[in-house]
Amino acid sequence: MIRAEGAAPIIKDGSAYPYQSWTGALREYDARTHQWFLFAPLWHTAQAAKAILIAQQWNALDEFRPAVQTMIDFVMNGAVRENQAETEGLLRGHEGDSTWCNTSCALEALDGLMVYESLSSDPRAAKIIDQSLSWISRKAYLAGKGLFLDNYNPVTGECTSLDWTLRCGHPGRPLLDGAVFLRQAIRTGDPCYETIFLETAGRLLKEENPPGNWIQFPPCHAEKGIIHPRHAYWWGEPMVAAWQRTGDDRFLACARRAADWYVKAIRLDGGLFRATSLDFRTPSFGQEMSGALAAACLWLSLCEAGKGDEYAESICLVLRFARELQFLTTEDSNLRGAILETIHPPDGTDRPPFAIRDLGTIFYVQALSRALHLRLLS
Repeated sequence: MIRAEGAAPIIKDGSAYPYQSWTGALREYDARTHQWFLFAPLWHTAQAAKAILIAQQWNALDEFRPAVQTMIDFVMNGAVRENQAETEGLLRGHEGDSTWCNTSCALEALDGLMVYESLSSDPRAAKIIDQSLSWISRKAYLAGKGLFLDNYNPVTGECTSLDWTLRCGHPGRPLLDGAVFLRQAIRTGDPCYETIFLETAGRLLKEENPPGNWIQFPPCHAEKGIIHPRHAYWWGEPMVAAWQRTGDDRFLACARRAADWYVKAIRLDGGLFRATSLDFRTPSFGQEMSGALAAACLWLSLCEAGKGDEYAESICLVLRFARELQFLTTEDSNLRGAILETIHPPDGTDRPPFAIRDLGTIFYVQALSRALHLRLLS
């Protein structure tokens, strides 16, 4: 799924992300049209690099080292390195818009970059991590509130939140992705980063609704009663690190509630749907396998912390189902090896209804590698 040449590919929403080179970017595939496209490539690519790096720790996968480096170079090239106080350190994490840089996308990208830096000691990565988290702390974080502004416009200098967030009655979102601020505090010894992390974790404890999730914040749809499939992972999984750092059992209890939410949301075969309601009803179409695999990553974090033995069966269920969804023998070579993300609703044609998101395969590699390391799979 790696973009190996510099020409800009198709962008999902028709915008043109302002990256000088596309080399190393992860992309997604529409089996109906046989077209590759990109969506939120910076954080997706960083998470793909993280997946391979996790696998490399326990397996002989040297052949993928050049690909990982290419991915990481793409991510690092998304950082603004100009010597200007307003933008130096900005990580251009565009998602569905070519104008605004998204804070949560930057944090997800930094998660992958931090894994790379910890294993490589690459000074370029260390500098970008330091500058980017410093920038987010100064520009996007609402001090004392445990909330972050969603977007930054590098042309106008405006930093604001999504209309979606504001309509929910909040000036920002409590972003805890990857526990990156806690990891930065440990890396640098700077207590300011730990303060941000713990303020955000504390805000999440106060805002939790329903148990183990946060429907009042995007990308959930509070007005529709719909919960995003990876939401509890992004905000629940870092609670394990919060508990390990502080010993505060409230954080562990929150992580376990998020884990239990996923146990209820997972279907009998191990799948999970994008439009999961508060009472766990779902539509007939719209499976999101990356959500189920993100759940497995949360359960695995609890297992690794010695607090998740009861989730072993759920981990195995999801991973076995994902393995069944892997394309092994295909006429379309672009599908080979990928994990099926979802089935499109019928459109009256006989075109293949498969949607192949890079995230499904990314989270499969992450979860499978960790489960194999823990010897949870027979």
